[in-house]
Amino acid sequence: HYTAHRSLISPRIPFASSLNQLPQLVRANFWGMPAGMYHLHHCVMHHGSNNIFPWDLSGTTGYRRDTVLGLLHYIANFVIHTFLFLPYYAVCKQRYGLAALSVASMIGYFATFHVLCSLHPPVFWISLGFSSIVGPCALMTGNFAQHQFINPRDPTSNYGLTINLIAAPFNMLTFNDGYHIVHHLNSVAHWSEMPLYFIKNLDEYEKQVRGQQSRERPALSRIGVRHLCCDEAASRCTTHVQLLPPPPTYPLG
Repeated sequence: HYTAHRSLISPRIPFASSLNQLPQLVRANFWGMPAGMYHLHHCVMHHGSNNIFPWDLSGTTGYRRDTVLGLLHYIANFVIHTFLFLPYYAVCKQRYGLAALSVASMIGYFATFHVLCSLHPPVFWISLGFSSIVGPCALMTGNFAQHQFINPRDPTSNYGLTINLIAAPFNMLTFNDGYHIVHHLNSVAHWSEMPLYFIKNLDEYEKQVRGQQSRERPALSRIGVRHLCCDEAASRCTTHVQLLPPPPTYPLG
């Protein structure tokens, strides 16, 4: 995730440019995302359209976020449509190089499926098969949880479309991934700087959302909402949040 936003290897190291491409072009294939598709999906589409469905296909604003069926609908829509939508999105944004790369990578990805499964099915399932099912489902479940609580008064604001998780052990295991408002405000911020960035800007947070930060672990958030205990889960947020899709108020032009 972070290597999609900023370089991992210092440019002073030989072959740094090539090494920095390895996570997106090589490792991503083993997490259920064809080479280059994660950058297009996450950096270009998700951060570019900022969780607003239907422009951001991974946006949560168009879904019920208080039911299991809502989550399954969200995952199914992503799995079924994302490979067709992403090249189209890139063309609409005049990112023709990314569109061509995404089409080529998908063709190579699924061609490898066919060849590897024909030659050695166990190797296929261990290397690419299981990850192609589990990876997208895990990624979308995580994104659903991060954008589950939305401020209906300002769903397009970085302060209103997600939450920060503070005092959460989860952050120590995920490179501070719980500071999601911080991440949307500054997607290239180093993970180690996020807590300090949050502290230094408390006045702005108070001004924008009057403390939308949640002190709840994301696992508890997901469990609470999945079991329809939404009032209890949402009560841990200190500003009003909404779990239902709003009426379509955004122009589609």
